[in-house]
Amino acid sequence: MLAIEAVSGTEEATNAGIPSAAATLFLGKTGVIRFKGATPLGTSAGVDEAIHYVDSIIRPGKLTKQYPDLFKDAGDGTYRFRDGLEFTNIQAKNDNELLGLWKKAKRYEGKGCMDAVEHIETVLANAFTGKSISQLGSLLEVDRELLRLENEQAVAAGILSDNATNEEKIHIMQRKGVLGMNAILSLSLALGRAIAAKDGRELWQLIREMAAETMAKFISANAKGGDKKDSAALKAMDFDELKAEFRNTAQEAIKEEKKIYELLREQLLVYPV
Repeated sequence: MLAIEAVSGTEEATNAGIPSAAATLFLGKTGVIRFKGATPLGTSAGVDEAIHYVDSIIRPGKLTKQYPDLFKDAGDGTYRFRDGLEFTNIQAKNDNELLGLWKKAKRYEGKGCMDAVEHIETVLANAFTGKSISQLGSLLEVDRELLRLENEQAVAAGILSDNATNEEKIHIMQRKGVLGMNAILSLSLALGRAIAAKDGRELWQLIREMAAETMAKFISANAKGGDKKDSAALKAMDFDELKAEFRNTAQEAIKEEKKIYELLREQLLVYPV
């Protein structure tokens, strides 16, 4: 079984004229076999949405401490350059590192993704390079490892404490604000395509199979009384019929004021907590 020899990150053009991040796996010694994933551009809104990591996001560090007059606190532990600053304001500091940060943060009006690309080629690449496709396991195992890396980096950055609650950890992993949704999801897509190809299948088939298994477990665990069914029998149903059954079970759970996402988490153990 071929191993992942390298993982490359690139900025990927979108129809909006601004980039997103893309990840490419190179398999075998020659790297001829490749699998790619690229995440569509998105705008994060609200405290529960995943973060499309862009270069205008600035982590606290030497420069933010040295030049507090140039930066504003974004309220989430990161910084931005203050509004109204001009190139001459930055140039006057006579600091090449600061100038480089300014230029990067202003590419594509702040929407460049070179930091997300770097996250793909460093933290994420280090976790998967050298592994054979069979060692990756399932789609669920891959995503669990990607989320574990997000959690690990959040702790290392001081954003999350070692003794954080499970809900706090899950919130961090949902947002993906340290490595970036665009970095994590792009690599997830590339790895998923490689796993599917190993069995002569397409990624959508594996995702559909995982969805069917999760819905079947959800129905089996939450259906009432005489409506209870074996999860294996449910999974064997026509997919559209299974979706209808899932909706019915979910509606009954909602009437009991249960949170569907919590019930789904019990069946799809993707968060490594």
